Amino acid sequence: MFDDEVWEECILSNHDLEIFPVTNAFGKVFNAYRYIEQNGEKILIVCPPMGAPASVSEVELIIASGIKKIVAFGTCKILELLND
Repeated sequence: MFDDEVWEECILSNHDLEIFPVTNAFGKVFNAYRYIEQNGEKILIVCPPMGAPASVSEVELIIASGIKKIVAFGTCKILELLND
């Protein structure tokens, strides 16, 4: 998972990465996705939005665009410290 600054500086500005255009149900094209090719397979790099509903929506859009396999990882933390 990338934070927005890392995503913009390292991924979106990297001209060695290919653009993977994704189109939603209304025909809007998103060019925010990048991929690399490794051993003949394309690996899509995605910066997921915060929150489960937004992340699920993102995954549905990616699946609708033809992606067959998804490997997801991320981080989470609590918003406030809990006392024992």
